[in-house]
Amino acid sequence: MDEIYIQRILDGDSEAYRFLILKYRDMAYSIAMSVIKNEFDAEEILQVSFAKAFNNHDSFKRNSKFST
Repeated sequence: MDEIYIQRILDGDSEAYRFLILKYRDMAYSIAMSVIKNEFDAEEILQVSFAKAFNNHDSFKRNSKFST
């Protein structure tokens, strides 16, 4: 299912990216908290990570899942 949203993002649909953020934000936050152990910094890392993923979506090679 992620592949459908990834293709929509590559086609210019920024709302499709919102779906993926909502789907993976809790998992990403848990991972950040397990490493950083600081809520503020974990949230900052999430924002930066999702922004980088969006800004570089055109270089996504589809060799791995979006969740990685």
